Amino acid sequence: MMNKDAVTAPFGWREAGLLAMLLLVSLATRLPGIGAPPVAYQGWRETDTLMIARNYARHDLHLFRPEVDRRSSMKMTTRGYIGGTELPVTPWLTAFVYRVAGETFWAGRVVPLAFALLGTALFFLLARRFLGTWPACAAALLLLLSPFHLYLGRVQMPESFAYAMAYGALFFLDRWCCLGRWRDYVAGIVFAALMLLGKPQLGVMAVPMAFLVLRRFGRHTFVNPRVYAFATLAGLPALLWVGYSFFIVLPRTGLSFAQPGLLSHAQMLTDSDYYLKMARSVFWQALTPGLALLAVAGLLFPGRGRTWLGHAWLAGGLALFFALPGACDINSYYHMILAPPAALLAARLLALLGSNGAALRVVSAAVLLVTCAGSAWIGSALWTPRYLPDYHCGTWVREHTPPEARVMTSSASPVALYFADRIGWTSWARTYGVGASFKLNYLNEVRTLGATHLAIPDPNFDNAWLFQQYGLHDVLYDNFRCYKARDFTVFFLQEPADPRLPQGQLDFGTLAARPYLRGTWGPDQEDDNGTFVAMGPSTKSALRALFPGPVTLRLASAVPKQTLTLRCGEHLRTVHLSESGEPREITLPLEPSPAPRIIFFEVTRRNDTGASLLLYRLTAIPVPGGPAADPQEGTPGTPIPGGQ
Repeated sequence: MMNKDAVTAPFGWREAGLLAMLLLVSLATRLPGIGAPPVAYQGWRETDTLMIARNYARHDLHLFRPEVDRRSSMKMTTRGYIGGTELPVTPWLTAFVYRVAGETFWAGRVVPLAFALLGTALFFLLARRFLGTWPACAAALLLLLSPFHLYLGRVQMPESFAYAMAYGALFFLDRWCCLGRWRDYVAGIVFAALMLLGKPQLGVMAVPMAFLVLRRFGRHTFVNPRVYAFATLAGLPALLWVGYSFFIVLPRTGLSFAQPGLLSHAQMLTDSDYYLKMARSVFWQALTPGLALLAVAGLLFPGRGRTWLGHAWLAGGLALFFALPGACDINSYYHMILAPPAALLAARLLALLGSNGAALRVVSAAVLLVTCAGSAWIGSALWTPRYLPDYHCGTWVREHTPPEARVMTSSASPVALYFADRIGWTSWARTYGVGASFKLNYLNEVRTLGATHLAIPDPNFDNAWLFQQYGLHDVLYDNFRCYKARDFTVFFLQEPADPRLPQGQLDFGTLAARPYLRGTWGPDQEDDNGTFVAMGPSTKSALRALFPGPVTLRLASAVPKQTLTLRCGEHLRTVHLSESGEPREITLPLEPSPAPRIIFFEVTRRNDTGASLLLYRLTAIPVPGGPAADPQEGTPGTPIPGGQ
């Protein structure tokens, strides 16, 4: 039943028990995998913030000097102070946890989890004032199990803190409007100020807050000095922080979480696809179909007095899609702003349904449980690992490079850099407002700033079908020594490539053979004849190494009636391969050479959708007393020629 006296209803043992149950559910649904590495949905943003927490703990606890490990390519600074951010309350508090418990993965989740529990409690208390105890319990369950609230409730990002402060601001503002107590007025200001410091985008909460004030004071709201004092005291700290972070720190360091295109009003708001994309995201993920349908049905029922809060809150949430269209388009978790009002509207509908008899109460409870289960199931997918190559790559770099190493990562995200625990660069932005991508000129820039290693957390780096966009594959293997793993590659930018053949033999289709291949070779594979690598969408590819003498190649055509030409310097060999898949051995009578040479492969039948040639093995026949490799080959320190 709806409780008409929800504002003044006492908080007894029953309410305390329900709140305890909600907190247990909130905790239990966020504990699984709490010690796992931060490699899920928002791993790029989470690791950026974890860098701040780690640097707070290691260096100093200066709240107003958040620091990341990535740098601008325009200049190399000693400290990576980052601007254009929210007030970093969560990483700052996490630094205290680190100093006590150590820099573990679970320790990085303690603070956001604590704020998630606080947010659950405050939302329940707030909803109870408008709907009554049982509907408030339903609303809190719907909210805490909504996908983004579930996921972000233990992630090193500002959402769990900012939303908890938002619920507290509404709760105490409503108490002040109803009871007129100064302690509620002050608490409301504090919570509202922290909300805006934690997430300035939550300024749209002014809409439901205005609803509460207008309902209490009516037309006198506009001449009430306490209302203006509330808005000023709540908003001023955030304005001061934004001014400092965006206009003082950001111009000096060029480091930011965001880029200018996050606003993009003219482009986004005139594009119908933007609204369709937002609607799909809200329906399928931010709210899930169950909660979305319940909220829409609840919206159609006319409100009664204070129960219009859900409608006003929904209007404020929708305003964010117009205030920050670019941010809402890129960051789908921004859509979680609609989950709290949707939970209120859905709970109000379920309460109205359950007030019409025992049978409908059972139906209402069943609908609630099914909706919550569906939300939790969709939300659990957000914890699926997405950055495992970055994790493996960064961990290897941390364990195999000195602490003073400077690392560039080919990825736009800082995940690999975070796990490497090294200062370096990502392939995202040269500096604020100036984009970057993994290309040769950018690599040369950061080499002049002291880059010692290049980390490529990409399992498709050696796949000709997927890597052509970078245009760096061959030139990196030509110039630098590398370490190969299944899902990442690390180049040592201060060590030349070693073109010698390992023990005079290469089995293609293995990691050891990859540094010698040039051109369009596809993924490593295996068949009855052994491991092999296939020539991809081209008629030409190559192989580069230091050959100590004649070599024998074991290969096969992937298509029938193929003609293959092998060329290395003055040596030329043409072979007709009549059958597909039948391995053949071909020998090139090469002389020993002190420098690496290239064997070119050219076929007559191009296969745009599959392989044209299969390469299985190379065996070298060494010549006694042959010359060694030139130690100056691939000397680092000079700009890498070719490419962009």
